[in-house]
Amino acid sequence: MIQTISKSQIFFYCLVACIAGNIFFGVTKSIEAVFAVCVLGIILYVLFFRFSPFVFLLIIVCFFCSALFFWSTLEERTTHPLTQVYEEDISFEGRIVGDVEKNSEKQRLRVLVETVNGELLDQPKTRILVNTMLFPEYRYGDRVQVSGILKEGGIIEDFNYGDYLLKDNIIGAIYRAKVTKLSEEGGPLSSIYVIKGAFTRTINILLPEPEASFLAGLLIGERRSIPDEVLDAFNKTGTTHIIAISGYNITLISSIILSMLKGRVSRRMSTLIIIASLTVFVLITGASASVVRAAVMGSIVLISKMSGRLSDVKNVLALSAVLMLIQNPFVLTYDIGFQLSYVSTIGLVYFAKPCERLCFFVPKKGGLREALALTLASQIATLPIVILNFKRISLIAPLANLLIAPFIPLGMATGFFAVVIGFLSTDVGMVASWVSYLILHTIVAIIMYLSKLSYIVIDIQKSHVPLSVMIWSLGLTLWFGIKRLHYARAKISPKN
Repeated sequence: MIQTISKSQIFFYCLVACIAGNIFFGVTKSIEAVFAVCVLGIILYVLFFRFSPFVFLLIIVCFFCSALFFWSTLEERTTHPLTQVYEEDISFEGRIVGDVEKNSEKQRLRVLVETVNGELLDQPKTRILVNTMLFPEYRYGDRVQVSGILKEGGIIEDFNYGDYLLKDNIIGAIYRAKVTKLSEEGGPLSSIYVIKGAFTRTINILLPEPEASFLAGLLIGERRSIPDEVLDAFNKTGTTHIIAISGYNITLISSIILSMLKGRVSRRMSTLIIIASLTVFVLITGASASVVRAAVMGSIVLISKMSGRLSDVKNVLALSAVLMLIQNPFVLTYDIGFQLSYVSTIGLVYFAKPCERLCFFVPKKGGLREALALTLASQIATLPIVILNFKRISLIAPLANLLIAPFIPLGMATGFFAVVIGFLSTDVGMVASWVSYLILHTIVAIIMYLSKLSYIVIDIQKSHVPLSVMIWSLGLTLWFGIKRLHYARAKISPKN
């Protein structure tokens, strides 16, 4: 007997097949392996499955087409004319796109290439990463001439830097470049980057280090200025996720606003206010791709909380991923930040309520219980990605997150408020920042203290990584299985 599947389920399965095809080819980089999986799927369907052949064929086609799209885009990049001049001295002209990154030693520019060695480049959207001296300063939209030795990304200590650059359409890098500014043209995002720069400068005026860098990490994901000692402490305690803009941060912002508006305005008005607030937040923080994606993910969590219908949300989650893969097929496989943000959002949707029940001992006042539940849900969901990419597990992470979770929304809210006041008046902003400073200082002090404890981190050998992920996957499967069993029993049990 052929099993009946709803249109919503068919749509979801097709979306998941697209995501699976992208991941599978991204890992194997073999179209032959993709074809073999499709053949194996057909054999298994004939032997075991009993749903519509049309639905199965649709799923197989989605899987294969997604992998094929990844392959064709990758071929276009790997056969790019500039790949033939790696390790050679080149000269090109182009325009700076994206925000200019700075540290104490250099500036990092992403340059959209227009001409190479005096000839017009016929490959649009080609970018080269350029490292140059701190001065003179360059800005988004500047037209520049760059010369230097073009390097391939390559592999650095088991990390494929070339693949990482691909996600931003960057074909290579020049690490010691000679840069000449040709003109200042600006661009559509110039005003946004000016606001972001002013936002960052205001933080640095109002707060000392490391609290200033920490607040910049919390609000805009700016981690470059965080001292190495503090950053290492966050890594050891498993709390790095709070200083990377993700669905978690956006959800916290939404939750803070929602708790402030609860009982004062209608649900529809609350949604409109939150969306408007998130739009302002995205613009102030630079509207980078990671922040925009985080805003989308956080909005999905908001929709799930307000609708209470996870069946609808899973389709929205899957669709959002597929749309992002169409825009950039490399983002899911090669962008760890996107992986953490997306999987964290899944955890917030499906694990937040169970985690909130576990945190019954934490008071609800001020959204403290919800903040802790969101943190734990995010940690549980992202654990396999942390293991796969960083090959370590922090034993102190649950305690660290438990201790700092109540302070995170308070630190974000008071910090953002102080910076906004600082825009209007530095003196008043300095006074307003004292509350934020005390909260941020407390968080940093807790993290620094816990990071100094012995045996808080387990380094996982490379051979044990698959086993660790399999154990996590098995536990997750059992959890979902038990949940579905309870749901089925509740559905068929007679009403009293």
